[in-house]
Amino acid sequence: MLDNVRKFSGETDKKSAEEHAKSDLVQNLYPLADLYVNDAFAAAHRAQCSLIGFTTVLPSCAGRLLEKELTTLEKIICNPEKPSIFMFGGAKFSDVMITIKHLLDNKTATKVLLTGLPANAFLKAQGINLGEKNEKILNEEGSSEQFQEIKAVLSEYQDEIVLPIDFAVDENDMRKEVTKDDLPSQYNLFDIGEQTIKRYKNELSTAKTIFLSGPCGVFENPLFMKGTKEIFTYVANLDAFSIVGGGHTVAAVERLGLKTKMSHISTGGGSLEQFMMGKSLPVIEALRKSKKQTSIAK
Repeated sequence: MLDNVRKFSGETDKKSAEEHAKSDLVQNLYPLADLYVNDAFAAAHRAQCSLIGFTTVLPSCAGRLLEKELTTLEKIICNPEKPSIFMFGGAKFSDVMITIKHLLDNKTATKVLLTGLPANAFLKAQGINLGEKNEKILNEEGSSEQFQEIKAVLSEYQDEIVLPIDFAVDENDMRKEVTKDDLPSQYNLFDIGEQTIKRYKNELSTAKTIFLSGPCGVFENPLFMKGTKEIFTYVANLDAFSIVGGGHTVAAVERLGLKTKMSHISTGGGSLEQFMMGKSLPVIEALRKSKKQTSIAK
């Protein structure tokens, strides 16, 4: 058994595959092997020694999991069965904006449904005052330039991007639902409300491809599990190709007992985000380059 490669001092050095190949890790190990197999899709966005260094000195290939991830994700990014609906939620929004624009520019997504912090960011960009607590959270992550970029995306794709029309807040340890017209709110927006759930189900009802990334609210709190539970359960029972990605999303699916009902559960976090944004993944590029080198050698 070998120790964790994270303990190798040169593992995370910013170097090319050729430079990493000269490291002690690769030079000591590669003579012992006939083939290098990378099956770590979750780390495919990292250009680290153990991930790309061996590809220049050994015949290399993707493992079954990595192959399945790429085949499935390429299917929904390059040629999804339409209508295709992408739903983004969770507690981050900066990268989501880039992903949404990429999906809509390339006509990959028929519709984009937003919940959680991404929805709040788009509502703020529309000029809606969400309330001091909610505005503070958004301003801690986003800049004024980002909100201007979101505003531009909204202007270009106002018919394709669907935003919540009501929300659930925590008022004295009780779930209370408020509409968009009730904003600003002195309370945090912790979930989508009944009207939004109904509207989103209607949007999802005809979809052939559905991608879920991020829960609809603070699902860890039973008071605010409703949006995530109803939407995810609804998707799980549709006759559509459903893909789930992101740690919190997978955790919510598992907690709801829906894992076997989803078509594909992605193991990727950062690598999934980069793939969705149309960015290249260092591990995949290294494997492709290795294949070309092997073909030339033959």
